[in-house]
Amino acid sequence: MTGAEPASSGIQEIFDFIGAQLDEDARLATAATPGPWATADAGHAEAPASRSTEDALHIARHDPSRVLTEVAFKRSVLEVYRPRPHRPHPDAEIPRLLRLLAAPYAAQPGYQDGWKL
Repeated sequence: MTGAEPASSGIQEIFDFIGAQLDEDARLATAATPGPWATADAGHAEAPASRSTEDALHIARHDPSRVLTEVAFKRSVLEVYRPRPHRPHPDAEIPRLLRLLAAPYAAQPGYQDGWKL
């Protein structure tokens, strides 16, 4: 075992974790009622599960098409930094970049404390 293998293994682990989170984001956005989502006005939400105007505005901001666009962007970033066998990536910022992408999923099962910023 060389010194590069543990780092590569750690990168693959966080890479796989982020990919799984993006898969779940895409699954939920695809299953949701198609957007665009909106509020009727500042005081009345069209989303029946909404509990407040702020909830409704938040839901509208995270329209499924927006979520899917964000997922596609993050996947393209991941593809640039995908670990490849026998070719260590020269960029020392890969772990930080992947930790940044993983940070929004810190409350999800599988997130590791070592990935915290």
